[in-house]
Amino acid sequence: MKNNMNVLVLGAGAYQVSGIKKLKEKGFFVVALDGNPASPGKEFANEFKQCNILSFEEVKDYILEKGEDFFDACLSFCTDAPMKVLGEINDFFGFMGISKKLAQISVDKFLQREKMVAAGLPTPAFQLLNSPDDLLNIEFPCVVKPVDSAGSRGVSVVWSKKEYDKAIINAFDTSKSGKCIVEEFIVGTEYTAEVLLHNGQQEILGISEKFKPLQNYTVSNQLHYNSPRAKRHYNQIASILKRFFETAHYDNSITHTELILNEKNNQFYLIESSLRSGGFAIFDEVLPYLSDDDIVGKTIDVYLGKEVELDIKKEKSVIMNFVSSNPGKLISYSMDGNVYSNFEGASEKHGFFLKEGDEVKALDSDGARVAFILTFADNWHKAFELSNLVEYSMNIDVERLE
Repeated sequence: MKNNMNVLVLGAGAYQVSGIKKLKEKGFFVVALDGNPASPGKEFANEFKQCNILSFEEVKDYILEKGEDFFDACLSFCTDAPMKVLGEINDFFGFMGISKKLAQISVDKFLQREKMVAAGLPTPAFQLLNSPDDLLNIEFPCVVKPVDSAGSRGVSVVWSKKEYDKAIINAFDTSKSGKCIVEEFIVGTEYTAEVLLHNGQQEILGISEKFKPLQNYTVSNQLHYNSPRAKRHYNQIASILKRFFETAHYDNSITHTELILNEKNNQFYLIESSLRSGGFAIFDEVLPYLSDDDIVGKTIDVYLGKEVELDIKKEKSVIMNFVSSNPGKLISYSMDGNVYSNFEGASEKHGFFLKEGDEVKALDSDGARVAFILTFADNWHKAFELSNLVEYSMNIDVERLE
């Protein structure tokens, strides 16, 4: 791998910043493309170009303007949005990185389900819809989702024909490809797995146990990495992942996979798996802490064909706690740091997604959260205790809107 490589990054949003910064730190010349001229990654790239990263033609034309031999690789780290274009660009120009075929699977839940079935893995029963008017034999409750959404956007759990009619329109409005799936509703506990694949080997960087508010089946409010139950199921999850990755031919990438442990039969069902890292803080804070390693740098090395070595201990824990509220207008928020100022054995980071006067929306997607709390510790018990203390100290005043 030559040291003076020129790397094109599709997407310069907040979740991409750590990858852009690390590429520069490694000595690469980085060009970032994004449709938003004020993208946060703009200031960290060597060059920035406003460009529609969802358009193969626009990205291709920009590369040709720079010269066919200018770039050596095209990458993205924590977003599904440009994945299809990224794969098409890599195949068209022969760049290093994720191929068109794998990129297509990565952003299509239906194609992933086909691979799961081919691998003989349990997955919720599902049906593909190409139109809201497609007639299906539906058993309620069920889950309606676009094949190509992220962050729970367009996803609904429906309990009746009336709810279904509304949910299917919402799902198709969200889908870029105009395709949705209706799947069996599984009651159980959800888990996520972040895995780095390299040359046929899988390194599990962290497994989280997810928690959701009562009567909310689509949006998580807590993720407990390396919780006692996550550790208990480690080998079982690792085996499932290995079978899927081999069948889908996933390799040389970081991956984000979601599973659910069916409470009726105590069996894991595979839900979806993407060739990217998890979003908010997972790539650049959670995984480096859990692994005690430079995961952003190692991911770049894997994308660019370099051998990597990891030694994950699986003892450290991180809790991601997302705070929500009733819908309305955010009047004020404050913290009473004295509640946990003398706590020892763990550290925390918190922040607010909204500012005073903003509308607090109903919790129907990841984007409706009000605040976050991250706690880091050498064991789950300390991380859990500190997370509860920080949440207790958080005061949020919301005025209901009529």
